[in-house]
Formats: sequence, C-alpha cells, structure tokens
Amino acid sequence: MKIQPVFDKESQLFVWEISDISLPMDIDNKLSNIEWISYYANIEENSARRYIGNDIGIGNYTDTALLEIKNHLVNDIFYENIHQAWPDDYLKNYDIPKNTHSIIKDIPNTDMGEHWDNFLIYGVFIFNLKDNPNARTAYYDFKTETLLYEGPTKKGTGIFHLNSAACLHSGYNKGNEDRIISMTVLSVKN
Repeated sequence: MKIQPVFDKESQLFVWEISDISLPMDIDNKLSNIEWISYYANIEENSARRYIGNDIGIGNYTDTALLEIKNHLVNDIFYENIHQAWPDDYLKNYDIPKNTHSIIKDIPNTDMGEHWDNFLIYGVFIFNLKDNPNARTAYYDFKTETLLYEGPTKKGTGIFHLNSAACLHSGYNKGNEDRIISMTVLSVKN
C-alpha cells in the first residue's frame, strides 16, 4: 500500500491519497451479489441517491489498511499544523476500534454537496471497490470554496483524511455508472 500526502506541509487540510489497497480476489463477484437499501431511512426508495450494501467481508481488508495508515501517520507526521487539530498524544494513542465498514453505492448524479463533518468525527477512509470514472471525493479551500483536489477513481485507490475546521469536502458521481466505495468513519474516542 502507498500513502502520499495530498497538500503541502503548511496545509490545514490533512489528506492522504492511498493506492495499492488489497482487495479480495473475488471482489467483482461479491459486488454483483450485494443487496442495497436506502442509506437514509426516511427517504423513499425511488428518490434515494445513496445506498448501503450488505456485508461482503471487506472489514478485514479495511482494518489492515487503517492500521497501516495509522502507523504511517504516527511515524511520519507530515503536516505541520496537524497538532492544532489533534494533539500528538491523541494521534499516537488513537486506537482504531472495530468499525462498521459501509459499502456505499452512489447512483449517477449523486452529489453530497460541499460540507464539513462534525467534530465527533476523527477521520474518514474512503476507497474504490471498482473503477469509478467521474465519481470521487473532492476537497475545497474552506474560505473561497475553490476546488483544490479530486481523489482517485481506480479500484483499490482512495483517500484518508483527518478532520479539521479546514476540511471542506464533497462526494459525487457525475458518471453514468454507479459509484461503489468502502467508507469508514472513525469517531472521536470517548
């Protein structure tokens, strides 16, 4: 697995591009057998744009990747401003708990809109379970809302970000095919 910071050292956006993520050999078959339900329980099925799939055994692959990401962050903290958002002890001692790994499908023309996560969220790990042309996670300048970066679209690639007040981002699918990703939201420890 390769982990590369996206922005320069002085950035307040703490984002890493992740590539060469291990996936099950039969991932395409597993994806073809997923049962999907509306991501938002109070939205009628015919108006839903985002869906969540049943477990396809991707959790162990995600846990392994998250541990490697954590080791990388602790041993090679790149961003100079990261301690303004997360104290050094928090970064080093954060235990990545057994998270629920969501398999997400965004149908064509899904757009989450630019948003900030709430501060009960420590970080987010999103990676592509198939090639998702024209569908990505994007990051914006939080003052001007100018697009700064669009994440990768190839299967086995993704992004990891630590939350901060500067982390204005979006997820969208401007393509003609469903975007299928794994998404893990890491919560702040109690």
